[in-house]
Amino acid sequence: MPVHILLLDDSKVARMAARRIISEAVPDAVVIDTGEIPRVFELIAETAFDLVLIDYNMPEEDGLSLAARLALAHPTLRMALLTANIQESVVQRAHALGLVLLPKPLRPDAIRDILK
Repeated sequence: MPVHILLLDDSKVARMAARRIISEAVPDAVVIDTGEIPRVFELIAETAFDLVLIDYNMPEEDGLSLAARLALAHPTLRMALLTANIQESVVQRAHALGLVLLPKPLRPDAIRDILK
């Protein structure tokens, strides 16, 4: 059974790069991506995702705030925060929400590890 991954990043180039890395790490993964936060809620209502990857820096709302809202609506949803912003405050907030922190650039081994 394939792994279903939702990828949220406002940068189309970053989404394309992440898709390539995810495909390398998990060849049979089904990846759905979007750059729009409202679309995330629609997609989650339609599909049972094994993992949601959320970019930290989004124009409308930061990824941690979004993850907190998603956790309230979908408490069992597995999420990870994608970021190049590895400040201690971001790390602490991510861990408080139960998020795995995935540094950018994304690496295949990081994706494989999180899906174990």
